[in-house]
Amino acid sequence: MAAIHRIVLAMVGLLLVVASAQSASRRCSTQVLVVGGGTSGIAAGVQAARMGVDAMIVEETPWLGGMLTAAGVSAVDGNYNLRASFWGEFLDSLATHYGSLDALKTGWVSNVQFEPSVGNRIFHNIAAKQKQLRVLHGYSPLQVTQHPDEHWTFVGISKTDTLTVDAKVIIDATELGDVAALAGVKYD
Repeated sequence: MAAIHRIVLAMVGLLLVVASAQSASRRCSTQVLVVGGGTSGIAAGVQAARMGVDAMIVEETPWLGGMLTAAGVSAVDGNYNLRASFWGEFLDSLATHYGSLDALKTGWVSNVQFEPSVGNRIFHNIAAKQKQLRVLHGYSPLQVTQHPDEHWTFVGISKTDTLTVDAKVIIDATELGDVAALAGVKYD
C-alpha cells in the first residue's frame, strides 16, 4: 500500500510540474501583430517593419512561407515578368541561391520551382534583417480581445507557455481565419 501511495504522490508531483510549465507566460506589446507566417503574413510583417512600425509575426510552426514552404507547394505559377515588391525580392533571393532565374525552371509545372527548405530559409533571412520585426514560432491562437480603447490582446499557447501580446493593429494571416473567428468577426 505504501508503494501505491508513493506512486500516486509522484504522479501528482509530475502533474504539478507539467501544469506549472504550461502556466508560464510571457507578455509583450507591439504596434502591428500578424498572426500567421504564410506568404501574406511574412509580407505584411516585413512591410510594416520597413515602414518604421514595430511589428511581430506569431506563427504556429517553425516554418515561414505557408503553402510555398511548409506544405511543399513550391512551384509558383503566375506572371514571371512581374518582379516587384516582396515577390521580386523573394524571386531574386531564389535566383541568387540557385545561380540564376533559369536554374528555377526545373519542371513543367512552373518557371519558378525550389526546395521548400530554401524558401523557408529565405523568408527567415528577410525577416531577420528587419530591426523592427520579431518572429515568434510555436504559438497557436487561443483568444483575441478588442478593448474599448481600440487596442487588441492576443493570447497564444505553446507546448510550454502562454504568450500574451497587446497590439494596436492585428492582422489575421492564418490559413482559415482563426483570429477573425476568435474575435467574433462575422465572415463567409
